[in-house]
Amino acid sequence: MAVVTWEEVNAKFDRAAELAVKNEKGLEELRKTVDRASRSADRAFEAAEKAGKAVFGVKGELIGISKSNWMMTEDYFYESLYESMAFGGIHFDRIRRNIGHSKKLADGSTLDGEYDIVMYNDTAVCLVEVKYKFRGDDVKQVAKWYAATFKRLFPEYADFKIYVGVGGMAFEEGAVDIARQSGLGVLKVKGDAVVIYDEGLKAY
Repeated sequence: MAVVTWEEVNAKFDRAAELAVKNEKGLEELRKTVDRASRSADRAFEAAEKAGKAVFGVKGELIGISKSNWMMTEDYFYESLYESMAFGGIHFDRIRRNIGHSKKLADGSTLDGEYDIVMYNDTAVCLVEVKYKFRGDDVKQVAKWYAATFKRLFPEYADFKIYVGVGGMAFEEGAVDIARQSGLGVLKVKGDAVVIYDEGLKAY
């Protein structure tokens, strides 16, 4: 049987007390470190939140400006076409704007189309896509899909002649040439008037 003396017991208590003091100091340092890290994280989060709000605000403002420019452009071309009711030497009886439609296809997908300005008569339809500034790729997309999608969405006009135009306050270099080569009419602002270039207009 092992015999433990009072000296040994006291020595163990002393070591235990020393460890307790060290552990307490270690815990206190750990608490301080965690507290500092937490405060730093809070500051970082606040800075990120402020930056995010600032970016969101600028983005929202830019979106608003872009939308306003587009609406102003559409109004300008709509009013001009409303007065003339003509495009490519063809007279139209009715004009509408912002015509949208969706159609469920056999494969389960959805075909969507939206047309900024549409003019009709008994045999023809004129579709005008409006942008504040047209890029070459925008024109190519209009030439490729605009009339074809319209005929699929509105089959009652499948046998009509479909004419397509692009109206913009500005055009990227080369975009007008792409439009003319594709048989699209071009509506541009020149001074206080809208000028329509429709030579070689194609019926889709």
